[in-house]
Amino acid sequence: MTSFSAFVLNKGFEQLRVTAAFPNVNLKAVGTHSGISIGEDGPSQMSIEDISLACSLAGFVVLCPADEVAMLKLMTEAVNYKGPLFIRAGVRRLP
Repeated sequence: MTSFSAFVLNKGFEQLRVTAAFPNVNLKAVGTHSGISIGEDGPSQMSIEDISLACSLAGFVVLCPADEVAMLKLMTEAVNYKGPLFIRAGVRRLP
């Protein structure tokens, strides 16, 4: 599943907790537009609490890559990992 981080974690927290974390389901969730510098999408789309919410989910692995190189490496690792996992992604700015 994927959406803006604000929606994946804030709106989906209970479902992630009950249907993925507790039963240790092999779910991969990706939150994009993480943080506060997301451009014209505005403050309602910003997410700073997503990382703490994800870390509070029992058994979830939380990945927060720093750049594109790290993201590519972590995607391979995420595919091979068995269990619930959240990837916190930023916004890629094109030149």
